[in-house]
Amino acid sequence: MPKSLDQCMPQDHICRGINAFTQTLDIQKLGYKYGMYSLMLFARL
Repeated sequence: MPKSLDQCMPQDHICRGINAFTQTLDIQKLGYKYGMYSLMLFARL
């Protein structure tokens, strides 16, 4: 069994591209109240 979700996804999977894109956005500036908390959780992908 994989230890993390990262190990389940191939290196060329679309979710990695989406993650890279969302990491460039200023989530709080866009008005998301819990934006930084969510980014910290998903930064491990």
